[in-house]
Amino acid sequence: QLLAAAAAPAHPVDRGLTVASLKVLVRLLDIGRVGSSANDFVDADHNKVNDADEALLRRRQKQLTEQGAARVALMMGACADDEYCRLGLQLGIELLRGGNSLVQQEMYHVLKAGDARAFDGSGSSWMPAVKARLRRGIKEIDERKMYLALQAERRAMLPELTAGLTAAAALAVTNDVEAPFQTQAFVAEALEMLSLLCEGHNVQMQDYLRDPREGQDSAVEAVDLVIEVHDLLVQLEPSLDESNVEQAILCIDCLTEF
Repeated sequence: QLLAAAAAPAHPVDRGLTVASLKVLVRLLDIGRVGSSANDFVDADHNKVNDADEALLRRRQKQLTEQGAARVALMMGACADDEYCRLGLQLGIELLRGGNSLVQQEMYHVLKAGDARAFDGSGSSWMPAVKARLRRGIKEIDERKMYLALQAERRAMLPELTAGLTAAAALAVTNDVEAPFQTQAFVAEALEMLSLLCEGHNVQMQDYLRDPREGQDSAVEAVDLVIEVHDLLVQLEPSLDESNVEQAILCIDCLTEF
């Protein structure tokens, strides 16, 4: 149904149903995760699978891939819409978890065939979209630091801000102060998916992510995601702290897989 629901001005998609469907697909693959939740895409151990559940995970990855879920993940990950993009990257991560070579191969074929156009009709394809998210991540380095500094100031003022308020109002103010930084880059998810696409010395995908034209004259946009990840790491390095060290580690892990 998701594959058949390509966005078009005359036929707008049901956003609520689309988001719910993506969340169901992600949840179906949340099997046997060791030491982290389905929403944790930073912990380096989150891809580990309990031995007893690995066979079930592999069966579901295979079944969903045969039904087109790999293409769905790429189409959603290519979206300009932030929520679609985030869920698409999460679905891609779950499908690839454990370095599933069948899913890697299917995603390679979808990308090479040009079948990963954005679901939301924004016109992008997956590699240029990931490039844009990684570049957005560079801009967010300073934005996150500023947000966290302001958050620390407001947190120190909480007693003053909540003085005289009802319990419900005080809770609302506290929740507002403690709200995490809202990223539009999804750097952790993008890096995790890139690493999993290349896991297991997948030379075919490694080469493709460096040059989707594969050395040939082509109308395909020239995108080198290895350079993009490297540039992000270079920008992170001078300002490393607890707010971005996990991103730097993911960059290094990703470059290792490349």
